[in-house]
This record gives sequence, C-alpha cells and structure tokens, in this order.
Amino acid sequence: MARYLRMGAVVALAVTLLAWACSNEIAPTIASDENYQGTVVLADGATAPFNMSLFLRKVASGVNEVNGGFTAGPVSGAVQGTLTGTLENGTFQGKLLAESSPGAASAVANASGLGAGSIVGQADQIAAIGPNAACVVEQVYSGTVTASGVSWTPGPVLVNCARNPLNFTIQVSTSTQPATTSAPTTSSVATTSVPTTTTVPTTTTTTTTPTTTIPATTTVSPTTPPTVPACTFSFNSSLNVGAAGGSQSVAVTTAASCTLVAALITQSPWVTSVAFKQNILSFAVAANTTTSARSATIRVTDPQTNQSADLQITQLPALTLCSITLKPSATSLHPNGQSGTIDVVASNCTSLTRSGTNTDFTFGGSLTATGGTITVQTVRRVNASPSTVTVTVTDSPSGVSQSVTLTQRAAAATCGFTFPPNNSGRALSQTAGNLDVTPAYGAADCLWAAQVVSATWVTFSSYINNSATARFAYSAAVVNNRSGSLRILNALTTTEQTNFTVCQAGTDDVTLPVNCGQGTGF
Repeated sequence: MARYLRMGAVVALAVTLLAWACSNEIAPTIASDENYQGTVVLADGATAPFNMSLFLRKVASGVNEVNGGFTAGPVSGAVQGTLTGTLENGTFQGKLLAESSPGAASAVANASGLGAGSIVGQADQIAAIGPNAACVVEQVYSGTVTASGVSWTPGPVLVNCARNPLNFTIQVSTSTQPATTSAPTTSSVATTSVPTTTTVPTTTTTTTTPTTTIPATTTVSPTTPPTVPACTFSFNSSLNVGAAGGSQSVAVTTAASCTLVAALITQSPWVTSVAFKQNILSFAVAANTTTSARSATIRVTDPQTNQSADLQITQLPALTLCSITLKPSATSLHPNGQSGTIDVVASNCTSLTRSGTNTDFTFGGSLTATGGTITVQTVRRVNASPSTVTVTVTDSPSGVSQSVTLTQRAAAATCGFTFPPNNSGRALSQTAGNLDVTPAYGAADCLWAAQVVSATWVTFSSYINNSATARFAYSAAVVNNRSGSLRILNALTTTEQTNFTVCQAGTDDVTLPVNCGQGTGF
C-alpha cells in the first residue's frame, strides 16, 4: 500500500509540472524566471554545489505561484509554493520535494540552466520514476527572494521517509542565465509560427507523458499552499514579581510540532536574559528601588504559524521597610534571680510578635505595631554554668526582625563572706520574732544560702529584699536560757560557710553566755 501511495505522489507531481508547462493558456502568464547558484551543507555535513531555477506565474494581485527545480550535489528535487512580491523582492512560502535516496531514478530535472522551456523535461523525469521509485520527501521551506539571491530555511517535514536528503539551509546568489536557456513566449505555444529548428520541438512535448496513463484523481495543484502542522501552546498570562526581583521561570505547555521563541516586546531594561528552552520560559528581573509598580510584556511566538501569546509581568514597588529597635534594661542578670525589661520601639511596622523561650526566664508585657515593653524575670538558679535566651521581635508580613540575647550568670565558686563574723553571737528577745541577716561577700555572683545548724526553736523563713536578706523566725522564751547555731554558706559549693550563735534569755534567768554578747550580738 505504501508503495502505491508513493507512486501516486510522484505521478501527481509530474502531472502538475507537465500541465503547467504545456498549457497554451498558462505559458503566456509566466512573469519571470531566475537561476540561483552557490553551496549548501547537506544533512550528512558535506558541502555540495547548489543550483536552482524558479519560474514565477502571476495568479493574483501581489501573490504569485512559484515552481522550479534544484540540485544539491547528489540530491535533486522540485520547488512548489507561492511568492508574495516578485523575484526581485518577495517572500516565499512553500515546499521542496526530493527522493529519499539520491542516485536512484531522478525525481526531477537537473536545475542547472533550467529555463521556462525546459520545465517539460523536468516533468518527463519525474514521470520516469515509475512504481519502483524511492520515497519522496516533502519539507516546508520559507524565506526571502531578492535581486541578489534567496535565503530560505527549512520547516516541518510534511512527508517523511527513512532518509531525509533535505533539511538544509539555502543561501545562494542570483546567477544570470545564458540567453539560450530562456524560452521565448512563442516556444511554449503550439502554433505554426514555431520554426522546426526550435530548441523545444512540439513533438517532444506531446510524447513524454501521455495523458491517458495518469488518473485525473491523483493531480495535486501546485497552487495549493503547503500544510503546516498546527501548533498549540499555553501558559499563565500574568506573573507578579516582588520588589527584590531575581531569576524567574514560567512553565509552557506545548505540542511537539511547535518551535517557540520568546522576546521582550516592551521597553523594559529591568527584564533581561529572556529565553525559551525545554518548555520553560526564563528571564531575570532587577530589583525595584522605586515606590511605584512597573510592568513588562514577553511575547512567545511560533514562527511557523505566527501564533503568539503574551506574558504580562508586574513588579511590586519597593516599600518603606519596618524598623525595630530593642532596648533591654540589662542583658546580664544575677544568678540569684533578677527582673528586667526590654523596651521595643518600632516604625512602619504592621504586627509585632515576640519569640524565644527558656524555663529559667519568664516573659510578659505586650506589643503593638509601634512597639511596647517586654518584662523579664529570672529565677534563683544554683548552677556553675550560665543560662541564655535570645528574644526576637518580628514584624509580619514584612519579616523584619531584631534580636537581643539575655544571660543569667553562673553562681560564683567562691563568695568570700565578710559578714556575719564567724563564731559571733546575737541575743534574741524573749518574745517571738524574726531575725534578718544580710550577709556580705566579695564575689558579685555569690549565691548563698541560710541554714539552722542547732536551734530547734529557730527556723529559716525566707529570702527577702530580692534575695539579699535571709529571715529566720524564733519562738518566745522559755524558763531557762537557750542558744543555737545558724549558718550562711556558698549555695554552689556548700563547703564555704560562716556560722554564728543566737541566744535567748529564759524567764527565770537573765544572764546570757558571753559568746552571745550579753544581748548586743553582732
């Protein structure tokens, strides 16, 4: 079946060219013809001489039919299409046809030196291919035609074979043809005015392709424009970019037949590096340092069908950023427990929140868009290592933030107590009461503790005055004198300590021991 389809395409091409050349009605409409020569690079990378003749026939205002033949080294073929303009200044859209296996029976005549009168010989050779001819490749070509030459590029393959001998770019120059190859208008018209010595005998034109052997249903009109495969593609038509800019990308859904290109179509120098590759439209956006939004447009186009779609880019303006200042009352806190504050001052902010936790620290206070106060309270912590927490205040949605680190210092290894004096005494009243002791020590970070060593009638009550003073409670006097021992010690090591004596006179005995200071104590 494929064999007969190929044969039909070849026969149709032959009929088209032959009918175009032989018709008494068409021949007088040939407006111009031209020959072009140069070199091309074939699909296998070899450089080959190229020779092509084009024949132009006017069929409508500004749009003309173009047919012809070419050779490119071992490759020979035909040209079909339309030309907007003339052979001196026009745009070609059509196709090239060639056998997939050059070297078999010639598909078309050698384009070298073809004139209007030799198009018949071209049709003769196409018809001579026969049913055993190789597959004929058809490929779209388009480009410009000027007085100095042609510049065509290959497009989609309309009819493919196991091997495509085409797919080469054509950029060749005009070659002025010898006068002997140009056919006068009377040579293609069968009249009695053609001399028997003419270079194109009428007997030759009437015996090459008998019309009875070519089915009329296989004729393909050379005026039919080539079919270009449909191209469909889509992507999001708009993109918002932040003020910071940066590299951007947009995914494009596209058919395999599309060959897309992208270009910036607005005067927007802040958009650069526009490219389309592997179904991704990519570009770069510079930072917007102004207070106004700006926009740009990138157009994606399929050159084969001229279909296009636009991407609208909108970049947000630069905003006056939120500013936050933190002012802590202290960043280094005593191990014995200490309270403090962090004052927060903010401008151009929206919503402030605090973060950062540590079980050794308790936070309070409140924040608004303009700031506020954070309260801090540390606990009494007996530890040789410091404890830290980082407090961060963040604005939403700008993400601007400021932080401050608070440290509760470690307890000192040595206190260096200087008060109360060791082994001194203190006389207590006969009525129940409290004894407050504020020790003195040399180390700023001394963490001390108070204990009752041997006085059952005295108990430790609490630490007061921000833990600077120890309070002991004692009961009312009994009948006899009594005494006991109290202690202040380094809470971290417990080995460093100072002891003192307390005494209480009995209700029947008013004389106190000497070491109690006879009621004066320390």
